[in-house]
Amino acid sequence: AADCCPIEWLPTELLERVLTELDQTSLGRCAQVSRLWHQVVMQPLLWTKIHIDESNWEVRSKNLVDEIVKLPQLLFASANLTCLSLDHVEVCLVKSLVTLAGRRCPNLRELRLIRCGMSLTTKSLNSLLAGCPSLSLLQIECKRLQYAVDLDCAPLLTKLVQRLSSLKVYIDKFGEEFDEYYLRPFFGHVAEFPQLASLSIQIIEFSAMLQLLARMPSLTQLELNSSLRLCGADLLLPRSLPPLRHLSICCELDKDAAGIQELLGGFPQLQSLQLELDSAGRSLPTSEVIGILRILPANLTDLRLRLYAYAELNDTEETDWAKLLPPRLWRLELEGHKIIQGTGLELMKSLACRSTLAELKIDFCTDALLPALLSQLPHLRSLCITDCSRLTRQAWANLRDLQTSAAFQCDLHEFEAFGCDCSLCDEGVAALCTSPIARGLRRLCLQPDRCSRQLTAASLASIASGCPWLTQLALNAEFSDAELQAFCASYQHSVK
Repeated sequence: AADCCPIEWLPTELLERVLTELDQTSLGRCAQVSRLWHQVVMQPLLWTKIHIDESNWEVRSKNLVDEIVKLPQLLFASANLTCLSLDHVEVCLVKSLVTLAGRRCPNLRELRLIRCGMSLTTKSLNSLLAGCPSLSLLQIECKRLQYAVDLDCAPLLTKLVQRLSSLKVYIDKFGEEFDEYYLRPFFGHVAEFPQLASLSIQIIEFSAMLQLLARMPSLTQLELNSSLRLCGADLLLPRSLPPLRHLSICCELDKDAAGIQELLGGFPQLQSLQLELDSAGRSLPTSEVIGILRILPANLTDLRLRLYAYAELNDTEETDWAKLLPPRLWRLELEGHKIIQGTGLELMKSLACRSTLAELKIDFCTDALLPALLSQLPHLRSLCITDCSRLTRQAWANLRDLQTSAAFQCDLHEFEAFGCDCSLCDEGVAALCTSPIARGLRRLCLQPDRCSRQLTAASLASIASGCPWLTQLALNAEFSDAELQAFCASYQHSVK
């Protein structure tokens, strides 16, 4: 049109502002358009975040070698760089890159070193300490700690950690033999880490880690991963603990849940809690599961409980869910070895009273429970059922009755159902899509464990007519290219 012009005709300053909104991959593609675009894209101002990934050997050998060699030149002129991520970069290069980043990138805030070999040495740590005063996040992933960190420069690493607000450490080969090499280089004998607000780390002994927490007064987010059992008898809580708001624990339970109950009692300000507990095949009494739920902080809004133990919570009137679950939950996930037994309707009654609940993920469902979940939680926006094996076809047919329900208020945006091999067919999808549930769906995931032959192009037609706002669809079935093209053509917007 006469009032249009190619984007490269824009003033260079304006074009640079537009390009600052693109990610690294998109910038690289723009650089290949023409020589002019290459000159504009290579302005250091645009490269505030750099991620180099050499994990794919084919890509590395063919495409990245020249760019890797040029990376020091880019860092040398990147005073505006704020985030640097190096993934599987060769050992011979990574040391010089980290050192150069410390010297030439004064605004660096985030540094991620993922399987890069020896990258934190005396030289590179001194460079970061002297040249990157704003560095606040350090992430290290490696097979063994001594492969990534020169343990002789532990005091320098401890000094760097004192400045950080976020530390993430992931070690593949992790066990008791690495105890003295693991925590000491990061935390040493420094009295306090006043800036540290987020910590994600693997641990060997809970009590030793808890003593360290007393030296982190600003810590609000903690993620602990341990392969050892959490035993209440060995747990010593210090007098002073940080005001944690978010806690994630993955560990193996001892003979009972006393340890986890005592640990949770030390953090009454928790708002978000993720527990992944494994009993290693031992039976866990129902009373222990109830004990965990009863100790939950009253202000908890986000609860994700994955209990891989042989325990049951019978969904009966005697199970007082109203007292077991915090009153202000907006997200709830209950997963494990089918912990909840029964219809689930008693749990449903308790959840319906919680006007704040917006996200729900459970690993069971029954014919009576499915329509209740989809109709009686007025503020629910996301529902995920990870195991629909108990459902029959009647469960989906019951959704048609929701059309005549005057009390229907749900405005669901995301619905995921897994393991629905036996119950879901074209008629079930049609019942779902003709119900009021489908009107507001943005994301729909119907995933039988095996590719379903019961779902045909008729299901696509039902979804297209009943889900006008859909943007993402996952359907484990076989369709022809023509059927998929016809489905996408029925929308004026893109559907992935």
